Amino acid sequence: MRSALRDGLADGRCAARQGAVPAIHRVDRGRHRLAALAVADGDAGRPGGGRRGGLVAVGAVMIVVQLFLEFTLLSFVAFGGASALLPEMHRVVVDQQHWLDATTFTHLYAIAQAAPGPNVLVVTLIGWEIAGLAGALAATLAMCLPMSVLIYLLIDRWDSFAGRRWQQAVSLGVAPLAVGLVFSGATLIAQAAGLGWRGGLLVVAIMVLNLRTRWHPLWFIAAGALLGLSGWL
Repeated sequence: MRSALRDGLADGRCAARQGAVPAIHRVDRGRHRLAALAVADGDAGRPGGGRRGGLVAVGAVMIVVQLFLEFTLLSFVAFGGASALLPEMHRVVVDQQHWLDATTFTHLYAIAQAAPGPNVLVVTLIGWEIAGLAGALAATLAMCLPMSVLIYLLIDRWDSFAGRRWQQAVSLGVAPLAVGLVFSGATLIAQAAGLGWRGGLLVVAIMVLNLRTRWHPLWFIAAGALLGLSGWL
């Protein structure tokens, strides 16, 4: 009897140790989501705060709603696409709400650019990192849906003003605005990435090659990955 009891206890401790490893990885992957929930709950500084099931559930809903509202506002100034919004997204997500740190924000942007798909993919990844699937859906819908509906309703009226001086002035002014926002976003990402002189040299080389050749961007991505793996960067 005692021997069987000892064997059962030993098996239980072994199973607990084996289950601890994936649990640690799950906690590590969700560190940004838990931090965001703690901010939403307002209990981050209390012992045991943010761990109660009810508060976490309420905090999760608050985070998703806040994500939707923040990215809805951002969508109305998305001249030049999601890349042009990087400085403002960084200000909201990193500096204001503290949902992510600057390094994670930069990594998510790099993944979005390397993966096939539209530039708005970075918004989906940010939402996923902060609040999982619900956050990804909320951020993506907020970025795409309101402006899509507004443009659908206004496009016919906008065309009816073709030839007006003010309409031409607005059209001409949007282009340099988008260029400036994209350049500002590129500068922000470069600063957050902490590029050294080698990284800066690679940026200039790729920019020149991209302007003067017709090489597919995948070659540039592959070259950057190989240089990173080799330890040159």
